[in-house]
Amino acid sequence: MSAFPPPEPRPAAAGAPGGPPKSRTPRIAPPRWPVAPAPGALPSVGLTERERLAGLRLTDALAAAPGRRAVGVTIEACHLIRVGLAGAILTGVRVEDTRLETCDLANADLYKADLLRVEWRDCRLTGLAANEARIEHAVFAGCHAHLAQFRFARFKHARFVDCNLHEADFAGSDLSGVAFANCDLRSADFSGATLTGADLRGSKLEGVKAGAAELRGAIVTPLQAVELLRQFGVVVRWEEED
Repeated sequence: MSAFPPPEPRPAAAGAPGGPPKSRTPRIAPPRWPVAPAPGALPSVGLTERERLAGLRLTDALAAAPGRRAVGVTIEACHLIRVGLAGAILTGVRVEDTRLETCDLANADLYKADLLRVEWRDCRLTGLAANEARIEHAVFAGCHAHLAQFRFARFKHARFVDCNLHEADFAGSDLSGVAFANCDLRSADFSGATLTGADLRGSKLEGVKAGAAELRGAIVTPLQAVELLRQFGVVVRWEEED
């Protein structure tokens, strides 16, 4: 029997009665787990340089103390639950086919990380720095990512759901086709970012740092469009208003 929680119920088809509106967001591939991860444990010193974790289920573990540097770590087909990585320096980490639940990565440094088919659920990502990371087939759900940094990151087939991204930094990142569903994006920085096909409907956009060039091709609701125009200094009035 799989150690992972059952998948979420499949929603109604896009465009079908009672289903969500059609979206340009590509289908996201879930993590691939050839076998159920086995319970495991880390060395008392936590992660070390070039360490590889594969096929493990780790629960309530301190994987790396704040400030600990572990370059070139690989995590594959793992299930991490309440694992502590706050403040860790994991330059070039590769995480593949893995689910993280209620893990703490606050202020962790994932510079140039390679994240493929990774699910992040209810994780603490405050101040996380994943600058220049490659993030593909990823789901961030219910994560607290206030002040997180994704500068010059490359996203492909990714979705943020119910996430706090207040003041997050996406400057220079490629967010083409990324979906932000019911997220707090207030004062987020999209300077120089590519948002073609990004779906921002249902998210808070007050104070976002983005101009017409960045928002070209982004998907928003009419009310969001009015709010963005006001942020650009455009006075929006209905015809009957004085």
